[in-house]
Amino acid sequence: MLKPKEEPIRTCIGCFKKSPQTELIRIVRLPNKEVVLDRSTLPGSDEKGPRPAGRSVYLCQDLACFTKAAKGHKNKNAFQGRLHVPVNTEMLENLRTQIFDKK
Repeated sequence: MLKPKEEPIRTCIGCFKKSPQTELIRIVRLPNKEVVLDRSTLPGSDEKGPRPAGRSVYLCQDLACFTKAAKGHKNKNAFQGRLHVPVNTEMLENLRTQIFDKK
């Protein structure tokens, strides 16, 4: 008898809590160094199709986790440290708006 496939576990870069991948929001650095939100991971998303490929980080669906990740530690925020791209305030604000501002 086959064992049911286990869901991947990922770690939030804000609070470091481990959760199933489907409960977290994915942010991706594309090969061209552009940082984008994987919209298929947003709550209530019905987007289908291929997911963006590239280095990714995961966040809880909580503004506090986003804020902690953006603030970072020792002058290096979690996005910059894990995605290896320069991070600016405009990029962080754009991501925050896409994730947490309901339209």
